[in-house]
Amino acid sequence: MRILIVEDESRKYEQLSHVIKSVFPLANIISSESLLSAIFNIADNDIYDLAILDMSMPNYDISDEEPTGGDSESFAGRELMFQMKLREKLCPIIVVTQYQSFEKGLRDLNDLDAEFKREFPECYLGCVYYNAAVDGWVEKLKDYLYNYMSKK
Repeated sequence: MRILIVEDESRKYEQLSHVIKSVFPLANIISSESLLSAIFNIADNDIYDLAILDMSMPNYDISDEEPTGGDSESFAGRELMFQMKLREKLCPIIVVTQYQSFEKGLRDLNDLDAEFKREFPECYLGCVYYNAAVDGWVEKLKDYLYNYMSKK
């Protein structure tokens, strides 16, 4: 099983990987740290079995040439879903974000969840609010993973 994790924060990536490996011990986890690297990754590879997408991330990987990763893209996860659809590489998707509101509070996580269910019904599994200080997100992510596994 090939699982793509698109996450720019190393601690969160490690935690996500740990949870995924607890459910799918043999999973081959592939990572991308920015919007652009994720788009290239999706374009250059076969369709993944599952994708875990962060909602907000930098446009580019952090490097000597791009020490900040460029501007942060608030809806990078949504853009990735559109790019996957455009390239006919949709796979089951779970969004994991540490933000509860977007667009300066005009939209919240429930709004995005409803939008993704409407726009990507064939692949969107749900969203998880990540909080490093609270473990509730772990159980919610595991629920989505077990539900995905039961439908395979």
